[in-house]
Amino acid sequence: MRHAFLDRVRQDRARSGKEGGLLDEEMAVEEVLLQGDAELGRLRTLVMGDIAKAMQALPERFRTAILLSDVEGLSWEEVAAILGCPLGTVQSRIYRGRRLLRSLLKDYAR
Repeated sequence: MRHAFLDRVRQDRARSGKEGGLLDEEMAVEEVLLQGDAELGRLRTLVMGDIAKAMQALPERFRTAILLSDVEGLSWEEVAAILGCPLGTVQSRIYRGRRLLRSLLKDYAR
């Protein structure tokens, strides 16, 4: 069901000409699932706040690479062009940034 919904979101975006990353699609799924459930909506707000705090705790070079790649949906090559650094550096920053983010949010995995 989830995959069918994501496919429909992608098709709608393709028809409308909008670009969207995986994070946008995941958030669209969550919004549909949380509609009408105030308690889950409040929980989502708390979790998103903790994610924002964890992102702010990352060193800027990691945070910027992750935001451009994972939130904005840019390719690694596009991120490298924006940051003016080699592709390998971008890949390394994204990998290390995600690893740091995972360690900052490890309590949610339990």
